[in-house]
Amino acid sequence: MQLKRCLLIGFVLNVFCLNNLSGEFLRPKYDLRKNESLLESLKKDPLSFVELFAKADPEKINVVLGLLDVLAVEASSALDLLHSHVNDRRIRLETAGRNVVEANSNVVVAQSALEQADSDHTSALNDQTNAVNEEQSAQSAKAIADQNYAEQSPSLLEEQRVIQNVIQILGSLIGVTCPYGYTNGLCEITSGQIETNTIMSGGYEAINLINAFGSSSKMFHGVDSSTNEGRCWGSADVEFIFTFTEVTPVNMLKFNQQGSDRNVTPRRFQIQYKSDGNWVDIPCTSATGIAGSGQGCSNGVEPNGAGSGRDTWHCSNVNDQWANDLTPGVREFDFSAETCVVTDQMRILLTANSYGYSSMGRVYQMTFFHKKSGSASCG
Repeated sequence: MQLKRCLLIGFVLNVFCLNNLSGEFLRPKYDLRKNESLLESLKKDPLSFVELFAKADPEKINVVLGLLDVLAVEASSALDLLHSHVNDRRIRLETAGRNVVEANSNVVVAQSALEQADSDHTSALNDQTNAVNEEQSAQSAKAIADQNYAEQSPSLLEEQRVIQNVIQILGSLIGVTCPYGYTNGLCEITSGQIETNTIMSGGYEAINLINAFGSSSKMFHGVDSSTNEGRCWGSADVEFIFTFTEVTPVNMLKFNQQGSDRNVTPRRFQIQYKSDGNWVDIPCTSATGIAGSGQGCSNGVEPNGAGSGRDTWHCSNVNDQWANDLTPGVREFDFSAETCVVTDQMRILLTANSYGYSSMGRVYQMTFFHKKSGSASCG
């Protein structure tokens, strides 16, 4: 744009040199040789500038007008560019201002979060201190409780044993009565808890064996391949411990079984009761072990009845185990003529199934009774 201004000045001088020989343009009023630009002259006195062209060639004037138009357009463009720069800088300033406001707000929030974190940290330290103190206090209390138990439990256990013995002795003198009530001369004993050492097959828990005699909706069954064939096959017994809700006399056991299953049906077992902290066998009876069958005690023969047995059968000549058969339904083991015990715990050990299969079960209930007409005294 500066070059075009210089060309315009030179062109104007050339026009006046050729068309105005009178030298009027050299008068001070029209002097263009001073130290100022043509545009500055136009700004000061545009009418004087126009008078210089009064006698000039019209074509030359048109050329000057064209150059002036170009300068005007360029000046307008330059002005627009400056205005754009102003707007851009204004927008940047406004953005920077907003960023400052946001940064100040973030500082306030961060400061608040820092103060809250300091408060939370202080609280956490207090909680830690309190927890350590409570742990130490609990540890001291436990040590005292352990010491009290060690010092006092032996005498309390002995007291419990003596009381239990007195209950049994007094009960034998007056004829012990079952606390659960009698129906047709039988008292069904309620078990509050049952424990077992066997892994149960899904849905066939040991809990199905208590407090539901006469129901066959659920049963107990051990998991196959659980190596609970019983000791007579050189494996583990299936153990059930029944804990009663009351101390009670016991002289009969009943259970339901699916029967006819030659693999898992219990064929040999022991009945025991808890006395002075020990498990005591209830002797089997040959006449009434299985109702109407006369096969109450094991004869030492393998449960398949063939007599030859398998090589792993280990219960030959064992006479203290009860025997069962494969008959479905209720199995009744009545020892009321020989034995009556007073206790709150009984145990059943299943010692053999039929063929040494890897599990034992398909039993629906195992329920203890007191038979009022039993001839054996309870004690």
